Amino acid sequence: MFFYAVSHLPLAIAAALAMTAPVYVTGLGMLALREPVRLQPVIALVLGGIGSAIIVFGGGDAMTGGSADIPARGAAIPAPLCYALTLVLLKHHSGDESAAAITLAQSVVAAAFTLPLAASNFVIPTGIVAAQAVLIGILGAGGFLLLINGLKRVPVSVFAVLDYTGLIWAAVFGWLFFAEVPGLELYLGGALIIAACAVGARTSQKPVVA
Repeated sequence: MFFYAVSHLPLAIAAALAMTAPVYVTGLGMLALREPVRLQPVIALVLGGIGSAIIVFGGGDAMTGGSADIPARGAAIPAPLCYALTLVLLKHHSGDESAAAITLAQSVVAAAFTLPLAASNFVIPTGIVAAQAVLIGILGAGGFLLLINGLKRVPVSVFAVLDYTGLIWAAVFGWLFFAEVPGLELYLGGALIIAACAVGARTSQKPVVA
């Protein structure tokens, strides 16, 4: 769902919609992992949520360049819920399995799940596209290893708030590679998201009460 949204929406807009994941993560972490909910993570979530809302529903053009459509936004909205469930499951198993084993397992399952969907129009990449596919795999695996190791050290709700920085990177890369120029809404929302990350990082420095 996220990849479909990214292919039809400006990169920063797709990332902004993905930023609703911490809302799901906090609730799921509290229910499934019995993590305590402190005031600071709640403040961080509110700041991040408002920032994302300003970017997406600010009333102006958050981005110039790229396209947007209703099905893409419809795909981007439930994608964060799936991501939140993934984080909670990873947190649950991160103490029992190594990061490499979990990364390999999720890759195998993802391949088995998506293969029937891709079989009808599958084309073996060649040339620069093949090289880019390899790079995607390396970056994805490396990021997933870092993600799992991070989940071992901080509560899943705090990790999700720090994940808000992905919106800033999406805006930068969208501008560099796709000429998607940030509008005022992205700057205002990004400032709130950075504030949310700062509050979440401060929370992660405190000991976690089991």
